Amino acid sequence: LNPSFEHLGGKADSTPVDPAIKPQSSDEYLVGAEYEVLSNTRVGANYTHRKMNSVIEDMSRDDGNTYFLGNPGDGFAKEFPKAERNYDAVNLFLTRNFADGWLAQASYTWSRLTGNYSGLFRPETFQLDPNFSSDFDLLSLTENRSGLLPFDRTHAIKLFGAKEFMFSRDLGASLGLSYRGNSGVPINYLGGHPIYGLNEAFIPERGCAGRTPWVNNIDGNLGVNFRLNKTQILSLSVDVFNLFNFQQVATVD
Repeated sequence: LNPSFEHLGGKADSTPVDPAIKPQSSDEYLVGAEYEVLSNTRVGANYTHRKMNSVIEDMSRDDGNTYFLGNPGDGFAKEFPKAERNYDAVNLFLTRNFADGWLAQASYTWSRLTGNYSGLFRPETFQLDPNFSSDFDLLSLTENRSGLLPFDRTHAIKLFGAKEFMFSRDLGASLGLSYRGNSGVPINYLGGHPIYGLNEAFIPERGCAGRTPWVNNIDGNLGVNFRLNKTQILSLSVDVFNLFNFQQVATVD
């Protein structure tokens, strides 16, 4: 380690940086296909895999007295667990292009988000310190940290439809409705850490305390269009979000 290579700020006045540090990066692989089953109507499927190559974080070997910046699990920080954030998803969809005055879209996604790195933001403690989160600060904090990550939602359903109505050559209206349904996110059993305080320690494995309920949402759009001349149309529209005022538990302490 070259102590002259430093980052000013963070949890100490000066934080040494591993001279062999790698930039934070991720890879994504996507494969899919679609087929036109009817005129203006396509069905398809795709698979997505996303993973972190390396992560930059601050770490400490002496219970927080001093810190250094590096890549967890690599180089100067090889005794720390490697940062992992893996996303896998299968998406099925049906699309009906606008024709004969209407269109429709529908999709279903099954996904899984696992690892030991929640990202640049830590939802468990609302910590927004990019590359300075507490995820890898101490070796004692890394216990039971691998599992279902905060934004893992197994199921996601999206439905959308729109219809155009023509009352005359110059006057028309449009109506659109959309539905979004998402299954709940994982819940953690969190405990206090003797140095870092509340909600920093994972007691059993991450994400094993069940899930929050499904979240459903229906939005609507209504528009009226009036043709003023060959090149100008006057449009008035209103969007209504969460039309039926669905409410649900979003997080659990």
